[in-house]
Amino acid sequence: MADRPTAFTETRAFATQATLIARHAFRPEPPAAGQNVVVLVHGFLAAAPVFDPLRARIAQDLGWATLAFGYPSYGDFHATAQRLADTLAENVPEGSAVTLLGHSLGGLLARWYVEELGGAPRVSRLVTVCTPHLGTSAARLAPFGLAGAIRPDSDITRHLASTRDPAGPSLHALAGARDTTVRPTSALGCEADTKHVVAGVGHNGILYAPHAQDHIVRAIAGGERRASGSTDGGSATGSLAS
Repeated sequence: MADRPTAFTETRAFATQATLIARHAFRPEPPAAGQNVVVLVHGFLAAAPVFDPLRARIAQDLGWATLAFGYPSYGDFHATAQRLADTLAENVPEGSAVTLLGHSLGGLLARWYVEELGGAPRVSRLVTVCTPHLGTSAARLAPFGLAGAIRPDSDITRHLASTRDPAGPSLHALAGARDTTVRPTSALGCEADTKHVVAGVGHNGILYAPHAQDHIVRAIAGGERRASGSTDGGSATGSLAS
């Protein structure tokens, strides 16, 4: 059961997401040829505008272009991953340095594109945020559409656990210390180059808390610490993973 601070911050994060989706106010210029591009993939039951504050932060801190991929949660996993591939092919110029960032289910879609749909040559870096690499029991509360892909026994998570190409893009996994939707053991349950538990945030709040955005931007830019399983305090978390 979530503690009161977590329940409050997650409720506030949901309210933020609802407002962002309704407004959809962030409309940056499309990526230009040769520009660094971050492609963001949202999670189950979310939408592309939930990334608007993070996209603004990326533009401010890094000066990189961003592209947010949106999809309906009632669809098929493989078809949605193919749509992601098509979106990159149509909207990201060849020669651009691409970083893929997936929140929750979005991280699995991003990994599938890289590892199964030929995306590895286009992507230099892959960042997953609260992604259920080992699945999540919370998926059983939504027995429809893409929720099946994030169950602990899903064919998708089992397949991805055995297919990472060491020669592919670097993989960097972030977890929220207070995430009760995707526990840190699942969010860090992959063969990542770096793993980090962000203190004081839950599953959705991790996208909006300033200190969490600091960690995300560093992971995107390549400044995340190399110590596997580290926390904000620098202590090891051991073998950990919406």
